[in-house]
Amino acid sequence: MEKEKQLEPKLLRREVFRVKCPKRIVVGDPYYFETVPPERLKKLVADYTLPKSYEARLVLSQYEMHDFGVYQTNAVQIYLAQGKDVDVYVAEKMYADQHIDRRKIGVDTARYIIGIDERLEEFHTGADGYWGDACEYSHTKNERKQVDGMMIMMTMPEEVSVAAMKQSMYGLFEGVQPMRIPGRQKSAKKQKQQER
Repeated sequence: MEKEKQLEPKLLRREVFRVKCPKRIVVGDPYYFETVPPERLKKLVADYTLPKSYEARLVLSQYEMHDFGVYQTNAVQIYLAQGKDVDVYVAEKMYADQHIDRRKIGVDTARYIIGIDERLEEFHTGADGYWGDACEYSHTKNERKQVDGMMIMMTMPEEVSVAAMKQSMYGLFEGVQPMRIPGRQKSAKKQKQQER
C-alpha cells in the first residue's frame, strides 16, 4: 500500500506591515509567566527585550491546511532584526553563514498572550498544545553565538477571522503601515473583497 503524501499548507494570502519596533515583546501561556522558574521559562515562551537598532515587520497569513481534512487557518509572524536584515527574513531567506534555532511555543491553559510593550491581548485557543514557534537567526563569530534577529509565529484560534486578526494587531502594534512586496500580495481591492 502506498503511503499518503502529506500536502504542504497552501498560502492563500500574505500581508506585510512595517510596525514600530517594540522595546519588549512577550508571547506564551500567561500561566507560565506566573508560575514557571526563569531558567525553564526561556524554553516555553518568547520574551525579548529588543535593541534600539532593531526594526520590526508584521506578517498576517492565511493558509489552507490538508492534515485533518481541508480547512483554513490564520497566523501572525513578527520579524525583529536590524535594518535591511529584517526584510531578508520576511522574504523567508537568510544568510549563508546563519542557522535558525527554533523552539515551540505551547499552552497548557488553552490560551496565550501577545504582549507588545504595555499592550497585551489574550487569545483563547480552545485546546492545549503547540500554537507557535520562536526562531532565532544567528551566526558564530570567534566561537560565540551572535543573534542576528528573531521571528515569532503564532497560529490564531479557529474563530479569529483575518479581519479580527488584523484588528488585534493594529491594537497591539504602533505605526502599522502596509508594505508592498513585489509578486507576493494581492491588490488592496481584492483583499477588501475577501475580508467581507
